[in-house]
Amino acid sequence: MTRDLPVFEAELVTAVAEAHDTSPDQLAALVARVQSYLAGFPGIEDLVYEWKRAFAYDPVVLRDDERYVVVLLPYVWEELAEQLELEDDDLATLRAVHDRQARATFDARGEDAAVLEGGAPMVLHRE
Repeated sequence: MTRDLPVFEAELVTAVAEAHDTSPDQLAALVARVQSYLAGFPGIEDLVYEWKRAFAYDPVVLRDDERYVVVLLPYVWEELAEQLELEDDDLATLRAVHDRQARATFDARGEDAAVLEGGAPMVLHRE
């Protein structure tokens, strides 16, 4: 299931899926679909660069060899949902799994996740 989601923990995906009344496989497929869609904008690196230029703040709150954790304004998620024709429930589930994974990533590193407050976190695999 999450082998295609290298920056998402399988247990976390399962917990969020259960909390949102969906299956872990369906959630994993949705997360993979978003990653694939975003990677199609000539790539994750370029997309993150464009966000850094477009916003009045630096959305990148964590970057390592595997991932970016960005904090976006909620409208970015809403526009993405519109582009992918996602239902409101799917958007809520996606946002929840990205938020939980962002927080788990900060926790695993022993870092304060306060930078995530008030925003809409997104975790992106650096391919």
